[in-house]
Amino acid sequence: MIHAGRLVLSGPIEEIKEAHRRLTLALSRAAGREARAAGHARLRGEGREWSVLCNGGGEALRGAAAALGAVVIEERTPSLEEIFVARVKG
Repeated sequence: MIHAGRLVLSGPIEEIKEAHRRLTLALSRAAGREARAAGHARLRGEGREWSVLCNGGGEALRGAAAALGAVVIEERTPSLEEIFVARVKG
């Protein structure tokens, strides 16, 4: 069990990690300092390359990325530290 602020992530560590995805997006044009994809965590980055950590499958985020004029250029399982930091700062 991992406590991240008020959020509690419960389950085996590998299951928690596999339930999250970190995607790197390439936007068709530069974005401002902070952007949001509807229903997902805050995107972080600058210029045309941004990243987002999401809980669940990447398919919904791929649709949201397309709506922003972006494409996914990398998708991976984040580290436990990345998940914790994203949830605490979230």
